[in-house]
Amino acid sequence: MNENTNRYETTLPFKDDHLLLPDNYELCRKRLINLHKTLKRDPELLKAYDNIFREQLSLGIIEQIDTANSNPGQLHYLPHHPVVRFDKDTTKVRAVFDASAKIKGSPSLKDCLHKGSQLTPLIFYILLRFRC
Repeated sequence: MNENTNRYETTLPFKDDHLLLPDNYELCRKRLINLHKTLKRDPELLKAYDNIFREQLSLGIIEQIDTANSNPGQLHYLPHHPVVRFDKDTTKVRAVFDASAKIKGSPSLKDCLHKGSQLTPLIFYILLRFRC
């Protein structure tokens, strides 16, 4: 429990022998430029998407970083894009992060993390037992 934010925090479950993550700044920068061009066509969507990140920043979910004081392998960016659902009443726009993004010949963040348990097949059996 982080005493300052009153939130639980944990580290990512990295594999012991994972390769060093590359500095993928240019990849993310190019994706962000293209995303911004697309979002500029719909100012309301751009504002809604911007509000997501402003809220996350104010809540401490994301943070600004100091690139000058970072060591190689400690700084990795996550490209993102909006998912828009006009049929939803509550959250019409949400940000989706791409942990599978990689630079040719280097690992992605997803490649460096342990996989969790596959829970989806269990749901069927849980529901089936519940019905019985």
